[in-house]
Amino acid sequence: MDLLLQIRCWLATAAVTAAALGVGRCAAAMLRSNVGGPRRQVVWETTLGFVVAGMLLACMGFAGLLRTGAIVVGTVVFALAGIHRLRTLARSRSRTESDVESLPDVPPSMTAIVVACAVGCAAASGLSASAPPTAGDALCYHLELPKQFLAAGRLIVPADDDNAVYPLLAEMWFVWGLAVDGPATAQQLHWVCGLLTAGLAAVAARPIVGRNGSIVVAGLVLVVPGMNNQMTAPLNDVALAMLCTAAVAAWLQALETRTLGAFAAVGWLLGGALVVKQTAIVFSLAAAAVAGLTLLAEPGRRRVLLRGCGVAAVTSLVVAAPWYV
Repeated sequence: MDLLLQIRCWLATAAVTAAALGVGRCAAAMLRSNVGGPRRQVVWETTLGFVVAGMLLACMGFAGLLRTGAIVVGTVVFALAGIHRLRTLARSRSRTESDVESLPDVPPSMTAIVVACAVGCAAASGLSASAPPTAGDALCYHLELPKQFLAAGRLIVPADDDNAVYPLLAEMWFVWGLAVDGPATAQQLHWVCGLLTAGLAAVAARPIVGRNGSIVVAGLVLVVPGMNNQMTAPLNDVALAMLCTAAVAAWLQALETRTLGAFAAVGWLLGGALVVKQTAIVFSLAAAAVAGLTLLAEPGRRRVLLRGCGVAAVTSLVVAAPWYV
């Protein structure tokens, strides 16, 4: 019986992740955002989808429309769209994709060792994440609030819990997991965030270090003890790492393409990070400093960069403002 429950939990997690991909496909199309090969695009669109879906759930909560049935129906619809997207990307697997040659100091044997270690760590944390949640902060905060939101059908501020006044994007994902299946599925969504963080690190590193180097970067993310530990519990630290990494990857993409859609993606992801945890304010200040230095270093592109940075800043404020006002 326990095995069947775990299988159901994994299927529910896969359905939510596929639904995030389906939502993210729509967002990526609107932003005209493309980061390269099919695998990278899956990681990219799934991350965008989680942010968009979390904000949609928050809007439902603000409007008092947070209903389990509606969430389940929406998950099924977008999961089918996500599966279709996966099939499309699998068929269009790049035959002409350009690549940067891997660095000579990243031999295939080293890549294989890092991948083996990363797979083992990810599998171990995934098995742990499929068990009933026991983390103290999760039981009194990160899962408790989503349970109360679902029960009330709206976002509420309990009289005895000031945690409800913090940014709660990750908790919106836990609302999603609770509505579709239960606490273990909500917990596994944080594990999925860890996998996406590794994938996003590879997306950011690929143009710099090539294919093998980017695989090593992703593997190293998964073997970091703190990351591996946090992936086993429904908290919000890995979710924050995921969106900060995504914002870096989006910034590098925006500098390459110089399109307003790419800069809007930067703002959307940076705003998402701000909505996960207030610690992202520090990251935002660092991002602003990097943008300023880029403007100084690229006088020939200053007008384009200024306009793009303005789009990114406004977008991030629009995304984050409802949680800070």
